[in-house]
Amino acid sequence: FEHFFNFSLDMKCIASTNGFFQIINPAFTDILGWSLEELQERPYLDFVHPDDRKATRRALKTLVIGEKILGFKNRYMHKNGSWRVLSWRASPQPGGLVYASARDVTEQQEFEDALLQSKESLSVLLQSIGDGVIATDNDGNVTLMNRVAEELTGWSLAEARGLPIRTVLRIINGQSGVAATVPVARVLRTGSVQGLATHTVLISRDGKERHIADTTSPIRANADRVLGAVMVFQDITGERNALRT
Repeated sequence: FEHFFNFSLDMKCIASTNGFFQIINPAFTDILGWSLEELQERPYLDFVHPDDRKATRRALKTLVIGEKILGFKNRYMHKNGSWRVLSWRASPQPGGLVYASARDVTEQQEFEDALLQSKESLSVLLQSIGDGVIATDNDGNVTLMNRVAEELTGWSLAEARGLPIRTVLRIINGQSGVAATVPVARVLRTGSVQGLATHTVLISRDGKERHIADTTSPIRANADRVLGAVMVFQDITGERNALRT
């Protein structure tokens, strides 16, 4: 047990609910830079980021009433002044003690934060584009729509998500009135960029007709794997009417 405790790559400790570490393994020093003595002589909340102390106190109250903590995250101060994100698992024990282990997940958290920021930036970008944008999965079912696409089709993303794109994007040949084929299936099959015919008309849910032009492109994971398709289309009704006059 002593070897398991001391040579574990994860931080392991026995702490008291009154605020101090009783026993800690060397991984604490490896990850946080403080000596074992420095960590044990101060309340452990001293090392917790000020913004995380309230949540940490709530977690301690959970342990006091006899419930386990799984996956609780807070930031601990490194001796060099930086902050490390720790993910805790803790189990209450008799006598006001807590057996706990923590894993340093700083890099993983930074990646998740960057990914979230990237998604938020992409969402802002999509909503600011003046063209309609609809993305599908590899089965041709809708996964994403921007505001313009919602306005042109009459479908909200919440209603359209998971539906075949041909259900959401009803198009006909504007000259013959015959139903036209949405090019997504062809893009998924060939992996090449496709476009609509010249006289394509979109019929929205309320029956309004608009002439549109589009480009549909594959979404690729790599050169050999297509994950879905993205269709960018514009309302060109005004341009076509101008050409007639």
